[in-house]
Amino acid sequence: YSPCAVNALRVVEVTGIAALTGLLFYTTGKDSSVLGLAQKTSLLFSGAPLWTFERMHMSLVADSYWIEDASKQLSKDQFKAIPLWLGRLSAVNLSEFFWPFIYVTVCHTMAGIAGDLSQLMKNGLLLALNNACYVSLGSMLGSLAPSVPYALICSTITAQTSLIAAGFYTHLPPVIEYFRYVSPLFWCYKGILKSSYRWNDTYDCFFGSSDVGANQCFLEYNLGIDQTKKRGIEVATFNDEQSDKIYIECLALVAIFWVLQLMVLFRLWNSCSYCPKPDSRK
Repeated sequence: YSPCAVNALRVVEVTGIAALTGLLFYTTGKDSSVLGLAQKTSLLFSGAPLWTFERMHMSLVADSYWIEDASKQLSKDQFKAIPLWLGRLSAVNLSEFFWPFIYVTVCHTMAGIAGDLSQLMKNGLLLALNNACYVSLGSMLGSLAPSVPYALICSTITAQTSLIAAGFYTHLPPVIEYFRYVSPLFWCYKGILKSSYRWNDTYDCFFGSSDVGANQCFLEYNLGIDQTKKRGIEVATFNDEQSDKIYIECLALVAIFWVLQLMVLFRLWNSCSYCPKPDSRK
């Protein structure tokens, strides 16, 4: 898997997409108006789906063939299931983990919204965890589905459902509202907004607050921020020091990641239980 994930072409791909996106939004960091705030939110959102679908299909195909080879090795009693699974998990995720940090560093710096190093690293970490969750989702579907075409169909349905269930586009009906909590994209985008917007940030407006100036308003009064709150993303809450903390979002992404990886391990164990054992007397 590593040669497909770490190579010169991948460097060109990630840095090229990041540079192109940064150029498209190059005035965003200098614009403190309502339009600039909307552009910044759009830029932050555009990075999340990018690290949702990009590597999921690659891991799906690779793990579909890997589970077959691993089952054969286990049937010959060459390896144990857990070390084999841990080795695969480490190789895949170490090959994928650092690419979102490169994307964030290039893109957000060119767009002028990088902020301090802490904010840059938080956004990179959230995208990396989101990417790890969807790579693990691809691994799970590739190992469970009977064939690659079936797995690709399931991955498209699952990924699109998680994108819609995140609730970014519209307010979800009460019946399916709780599906957002199993969507990695929901936790990723929520964390990125929380790390990028603080409660005391302001934007240009006609009738401001006396606390921050005659033509400055707190982000909480912006219509776009208000819409995100109605859709379950509490961000830039006035005088709330915890509104920019991302501990819960990171823990949720880590939990989803391990649940998906444990399902891959269960599939490996299950295939091993049906493998014929070699005769020790031979």
